[in-house]
Amino acid sequence: MLELDARKFLTSVHFLIDMELKTRHLQQYLSDAEKVEISKFADRMSLEFKSLGLGTTEKLCVNLFNSAKTQKQISENIRNVFNSMAIELDGKKFYAPYSNMEGYFQQHALFGKDVFIAFPSAANDIYEAGCCLALDRQTACVMHLMRVCECGLKALAAKLRVADQNDWGAYLRKIDEALSSSIKTSGARTDAEKFYSEAAASFDFVRRAWRNPTLHVERTYSTERAEEILQSVRSFMRHLATMISENPSA
Repeated sequence: MLELDARKFLTSVHFLIDMELKTRHLQQYLSDAEKVEISKFADRMSLEFKSLGLGTTEKLCVNLFNSAKTQKQISENIRNVFNSMAIELDGKKFYAPYSNMEGYFQQHALFGKDVFIAFPSAANDIYEAGCCLALDRQTACVMHLMRVCECGLKALAAKLRVADQNDWGAYLRKIDEALSSSIKTSGARTDAEKFYSEAAASFDFVRRAWRNPTLHVERTYSTERAEEILQSVRSFMRHLATMISENPSA
């Protein structure tokens, strides 16, 4: 994927315009000192173009400017570089989030430090959920959020010594069995077991309300609804992180 840094792109354009203005006063033939300055400029510009993913323009910049001997050649080369940029960028579209969604875009700890530590396997899906929401990929956002929840569900199952299952329904049945067995043995649930029971009920809600419907093609989400679900999942995962972790010793 080509990632365009808009500020670097504008800086590159500014450098080219600035160079064209600076070279207007030069003599017809460049002095050795002027050639050195032009070479430095070419090296700097090539790095900018490389960072923008414009490989052809990068190479053209170095070759053209290092071979320039006159002011006229400099002006021609600047036009050639602009033309090369236009050709390489032709047909490409670059996207950015609206300002009110920037807080979700490319955030590695969107759900906070505690969730990041407690559920490290969910980190990538949390990151992707935020990016999808910011870029108007609402259904993809919810799908990533369901994967985040699954990390929490598996951690809860492991806490109760429930073996890996094939689906959420099986996990929840086994979790309920484990909790029921515990209360039959002890006669009452501990505060931790009450927490686990409430968490299991919340997972069942997530399964019925969002996880299962999202797997069907007819279900889509608006930006507002996807954002509401993200906020709900974030709150839920933060709550889980107070008592549950993927770390067996936690």
